[in-house]
Amino acid sequence: MAIRMNARRFAGMTLGIAAGVFLLCRSQVSLASISSFADTVRPAGILSATRYHRFSADHRVEIYRIRYQSGKLIEVAYLVKPRHLRSKLPVVVFNPGEDGDNSRVLRYLSGISADGPYIVLANQYRGAEGGQGVDEYGGSDVQDVLNLVEVAQHLPFAKPEIGMLGFARGGMTTYLALKADVPVQVAAVVSAPTDMIETYNRLGGIRDYFLKRRMRHAIGGNPKQLPQLYRDRSACLWPQDIRVPLLIVQGSEDDRVPADQVTRFAGELTALGKPFKLVMIPHGDHMLHNFPSDRDWAILDWFHAHMN
Repeated sequence: MAIRMNARRFAGMTLGIAAGVFLLCRSQVSLASISSFADTVRPAGILSATRYHRFSADHRVEIYRIRYQSGKLIEVAYLVKPRHLRSKLPVVVFNPGEDGDNSRVLRYLSGISADGPYIVLANQYRGAEGGQGVDEYGGSDVQDVLNLVEVAQHLPFAKPEIGMLGFARGGMTTYLALKADVPVQVAAVVSAPTDMIETYNRLGGIRDYFLKRRMRHAIGGNPKQLPQLYRDRSACLWPQDIRVPLLIVQGSEDDRVPADQVTRFAGELTALGKPFKLVMIPHGDHMLHNFPSDRDWAILDWFHAHMN
């Protein structure tokens, strides 16, 4: 999923966090040269960070696995930054889809970070990668995204501008964060469901069996049993809560999120006069794996227009 783009070259001072630990609270920022995770819980913010070596990443970036406090829980995220920084950069908070392949996701985000250039904070859902708590597929776990944005606001090498990007289930999470009035300037979603009852009912076959089972387990039941919880996760029922410029990228042949569901939502946004753009890619599949360049150029163009 690497982005095929011309890299922007940066020279100058490196804002070092090599093998470091962030100690961050709301009122101040300090950096400590400690190579292991902190053993105790500190005030809200980043508790610890360590270099991520699981795969050979893009040489233009550095990747860190961080722990941060979200309420009473300690959650995990990944921070991707250009290796050489000449100035502060905007931040993109990323909400991933369902596949959970962090190596592939981080390779993709390496391209976003280097070619943007941006600081990227990749959310990890509760219970994943050592995070605490139980994933609710858009329930109280949305608070983790809000707290991760607060972490972004305090990064010493970041600009105040923050954007949010979500793929598939992460797009639903992005919509929920926008509903909660998350302080971001711009958002983009790819293959994001807006009607969770329709999406659940249209899933079928062996491949989708496990996704439906995961949804039932996380939410607590199916749409017949808990219709309101599925409505709460359906942006088509609250388009008025979209308050920032929004990019929607969708494939016409998406077999998980039907294109007509997305176009209906776009019609609702249009009727309300919301600032948004719909990019419908003909013959595009779920998450646009077959048109990655079209997808990624649309995303970066959108963020460049609203955060630079």
